[in-house]
Amino acid sequence: MNVEFDDGVWIYHSPLINLWGYGERPEDALCDLHENFAYLWDEIAQEEDERLDGKSLEIKRTLLDLVAGQPVATDA
Repeated sequence: MNVEFDDGVWIYHSPLINLWGYGERPEDALCDLHENFAYLWDEIAQEEDERLDGKSLEIKRTLLDLVAGQPVATDA
């Protein structure tokens, strides 16, 4: 997870699953991050594979592995 403070805004970002959270306070950015994670979970991790494209399938597999506590390979 990358954490930045830029121009008065906290930014949390996970390039691994293209997850972002923004806020004027760290707790606001974390709340936004949680909401965006829930969206990714509902819309990608729970979707049928046939309905997803290549990048979405990668994100789905990574989300499922993260939630299951499995090691996740990173290129970073």
